[in-house]
Amino acid sequence: MSMAERAKATQVVSGRLADWARTFSNRDLDSLGRYYDQGRDLSVAWPDGHRTFGWREESAAERAFLAGASQLNFAIRDVTVDVIAQTVAVATFSASLDRAVGARRTLCIGPGTSVWVLEEGPDWRIRTLQTACANSQ
Repeated sequence: MSMAERAKATQVVSGRLADWARTFSNRDLDSLGRYYDQGRDLSVAWPDGHRTFGWREESAAERAFLAGASQLNFAIRDVTVDVIAQTVAVATFSASLDRAVGARRTLCIGPGTSVWVLEEGPDWRIRTLQTACANSQ
């Protein structure tokens, strides 16, 4: 993989990660699917320790999590993307989640890691995602 190809892949994955975070924050369930691997290999570890496997499980978990929120703000920063192969990249980032459900507000700040794959089609997709709460209020 040339340096130019690696730089382009880094830029594309960084952009897709930012778009995914914005889409999640906007609670746009219909659009979130385009960021995830749609197969059974998808694995997501939620901050509370809950794990999902496959797009069907993850989309149901997201739908349940987002449905109860009256307010949601999800943001990422300090993103680093490492393209480790022509079709695999790892992104690390800091994440913050501010969620209100009724009168209860939860703030979660912590690290995140995502593995992106480029398989069929032109778009990089999340194969593995993990976010954690280093501090939760």
